[in-house]
Amino acid sequence: MIEPQRALELLLEMTCALRPRAGLVEQLPVVPELAMRVLAGDHASIRVVDVGSQRVLCRVRAGEGLFRQPVPFAPGEGVLGWVIANRAPARVEDTATDPRFVEKGSQGFGIGSLVAAPLWSGDEVIGVLSVSGKATHVFYDWDLWMLELIANTASPYLERLRRELLAAETRP
Repeated sequence: MIEPQRALELLLEMTCALRPRAGLVEQLPVVPELAMRVLAGDHASIRVVDVGSQRVLCRVRAGEGLFRQPVPFAPGEGVLGWVIANRAPARVEDTATDPRFVEKGSQGFGIGSLVAAPLWSGDEVIGVLSVSGKATHVFYDWDLWMLELIANTASPYLERLRRELLAAETRP
């Protein structure tokens, strides 16, 4: 487990990286990278719900599997979809025994355990931040709390980016 002081230093680095008005898209990978470092995971991602709430789209990733296409999910599907649908974080100690986990071998890496936290805009869940590990029983309550803190800290930046992207799509 990372030392609490180091985790706070990394969280401060993330907020400083996301603060500039320009270049938010380019700076966004700092969020899953930080989450993966703080939680000592093998892979991390930010997934957002599309405008029609039909798909959960991968926005940015860090760690293993970057050379592969992101695995698609529908709202309510798998642990990540469960987090969105239930508006609650999740910690899976062993993916082989958790009925919420959906195995999608095309991701290119194994997942033994994971944690996932909702990304909020007001009272709406707009996405999910997740970190996974190859081994089982990798994450503990502290890890889930840290992930929720990272997600809550990053959510305003993600919402700002989401609004900018939506505004760009609706311009004539």
